[in-house]
Amino acid sequence: MIEQYENKAREAKEVLWHSVCGQTVAFLRISACGISLYGGCKHGYTGPILYKDLGLTPHSIVLKLAGKSRKVALTQEWLEQLDADHLFITFDKRHSNTDGEERRILDSPLWKRLPAVKNKCVYEVDFLTWMNYGVISHGKKIDDVLKVLV
Repeated sequence: MIEQYENKAREAKEVLWHSVCGQTVAFLRISACGISLYGGCKHGYTGPILYKDLGLTPHSIVLKLAGKSRKVALTQEWLEQLDADHLFITFDKRHSNTDGEERRILDSPLWKRLPAVKNKCVYEVDFLTWMNYGVISHGKKIDDVLKVLV
């Protein structure tokens, strides 16, 4: 299974290099309590797959704030500067007191000003798949990325 995953990742990396070379990517976990930016450390749910296995370019804010971390809380000031070409997002409902509370950010003027939002390059992905480790989850992450970036 590991060899199959490595082959899949290698093939996807090559395809993505041709389709999004030079474009930047960030991953956000959004909850009613705030937004977490996932980084590039080797022990995270998303960073190792996006930036190592698939060779995608992390946005400069990812490198600056979370380059060596699994995740960091993203302040409003940093969110305003997040001009990544592509955003992958997932919603964490755990802290919501009302249905859909975690999605309120999507209606905010700040969110609507983000370049990825304006360009329709925000991709919602499954929480359980992306907030999980393992060859099966990682393979599904690759599938999700290929669906939207190729």
